[in-house]
Amino acid sequence: MTGQRRRTLAAACRIALALIGLAGVLLAAGCGKRHVQTPAPPETSVPAESGPSAVKVTGGARIVIPENGPRVWVAEAETITASTEPGNMKLTKVSCQLYRNGQETLRVQADAGDAVQQGKTVHMTLTGNVRAVEPVRGLRLTADQFEWASQYDRVSAVNVHWIGLGFDHRADRGVFSTDLTRGDFSGHVKTTPAVSK
Repeated sequence: MTGQRRRTLAAACRIALALIGLAGVLLAAGCGKRHVQTPAPPETSVPAESGPSAVKVTGGARIVIPENGPRVWVAEAETITASTEPGNMKLTKVSCQLYRNGQETLRVQADAGDAVQQGKTVHMTLTGNVRAVEPVRGLRLTADQFEWASQYDRVSAVNVHWIGLGFDHRADRGVFSTDLTRGDFSGHVKTTPAVSK
């Protein structure tokens, strides 16, 4: 029994030492692979005023959504600050074109804006000196605030001035089709014949 126990214990020790040696070799090989295969993170320039979670692009940045297929939204801005939260953007001095079924329906300019892009849809809010023109009929809209959701073909605006088809409408709020041909005004509303220029 004693001899048998010694032989069993010796065999167990040899197996344990072999396993420890094998684990050490695997660990060393694995560490070496991780070190060689892990690329260095790319250097990103992040402006201090934008915080650690944003990247700012200046000098006439342009966005086209989507990059392939029928267009939904094209925007140019003096600055675009893109958040690391996917699809979130802040824009200054923005000029954009809105599309429906791949056809341009509205041109809009504003001092500033926020946009959220998810796939091929865009939700945008513009503020400050908002000016919109429908390119075919020449319908015009100015507002303090302008909101557009591409998936709903709808524009809503605050402190609205809409001119077209011989009329001049002013209202606290308005909701329109993206091409400005259909709309509902609410709040204080005033309608007068449009003065031709």
